[in-house]
Amino acid sequence: MITSANILSLLSCHRFLTVNELAKLARVSPIDCQKSLTDLEHHHLIYRRRFAGRDYFINGSATSITDLGKEAESYLSRRKQAIQLGKARTCYQHLAGKAGVTLFQQLLTANWIAPAETNGYAFTQLGKAKFAESIHQPIQQTKVKTCIDFSERQPHLAGILGTRLFKKLTTEKVVSSANQRTVILHKPISELFKELI
Repeated sequence: MITSANILSLLSCHRFLTVNELAKLARVSPIDCQKSLTDLEHHHLIYRRRFAGRDYFINGSATSITDLGKEAESYLSRRKQAIQLGKARTCYQHLAGKAGVTLFQQLLTANWIAPAETNGYAFTQLGKAKFAESIHQPIQQTKVKTCIDFSERQPHLAGILGTRLFKKLTTEKVVSSANQRTVILHKPISELFKELI
């Protein structure tokens, strides 16, 4: 089915997209798009995540990005609000935008957190110890809470831990809050993880 193939190709960008965005990019009706998404999800080729009242979809495999995937990536990066708030901002009192997503990726790379279930993450033993040391409080939870980042459409750290880490970065003047949700970075994004250890 061409629609399903196109949707899978669009999702090769490895970012979360909504039904309406996928329908627009695939040039099909939202109803036809939803049918294809249901079929792809049934065959475990994509995953659905409900977040902030919407269904988001992401490719379930480590495929290379296609031309349609690049088109989806370009579409996401051209959105007006994504441009205005994309670098660093708050999301429910935790760090979001490129800064939040990059920090999350650094936590994965350092093996503080690891994929656990479909679109889920958990603390590693190392991660529990390092987070506790960093925020000066024991970590009781095993599951890591995440949000789908509005501008980047990838996960960033959420929940109480996300709030505590943002507070730590603010207290240590690594970042500061500006007007509305904008966050000012006083260090390069690539160095945020170093500030936790």
